[in-house]
Amino acid sequence: MEHVDNVLSVSGRTAQPRWSPSSQDVQDIWEHFCRKYGTEIVDKHDSDLMSFISRILAISPGMTRESFIENYVTVIGKKIYAPFAPGDQGDGVWSLWSQLIVCAHEHQHVIQYGAHDVQGAVGFSVQYLTQKPRRTRFEIEAYTTALELHFWRSGQVLDPAPIIRSLASYRVKELDLKVAKAGFNANNRMIARGAVITEAGAEAIQWLRDRGIDPL
Repeated sequence: MEHVDNVLSVSGRTAQPRWSPSSQDVQDIWEHFCRKYGTEIVDKHDSDLMSFISRILAISPGMTRESFIENYVTVIGKKIYAPFAPGDQGDGVWSLWSQLIVCAHEHQHVIQYGAHDVQGAVGFSVQYLTQKPRRTRFEIEAYTTALELHFWRSGQVLDPAPIIRSLASYRVKELDLKVAKAGFNANNRMIARGAVITEAGAEAIQWLRDRGIDPL
């Protein structure tokens, strides 16, 4: 199980965009990724499993049932439990840009299932839940999709500080946060030189370019 909170929405608002996605863009990119990677998006509000997990997590400091449901996207196997329907801004908590980034982020986790040292969704879940350094590694890679898409959109590197602060809610150690900071800074240096590091980031950017969208 992995969850990502709406720090991505905050990151999106700090950009200086030359392009913003439409509702149709967001719907279409989610449909593309779901077809390519065999995933399914599920309404988190209607999931008995998510309701059960929310009751367990509510005993954690700083977490409530409502915040888990409304502010986090969760992936288990190839089901992505989201508090929004792609392309629908609802109450505005999840912007269209953040929904697009979440699509890449969650699918990077699905891609991680195939890594030789992960060995499937079960192996990923066990490592994610029980090994904090591995959890950090998975999140550095998945959040790097936000760095890549931000640079593609604005021509500027994304300050990773909000993401690093958010990682504290993942119950990682202080050392892990330092590793994350170093990892994001290193990735930003490569991205600024034109690199696209993650498979999901590359897929999203290529899909957007094929649609005739290239802000820079």
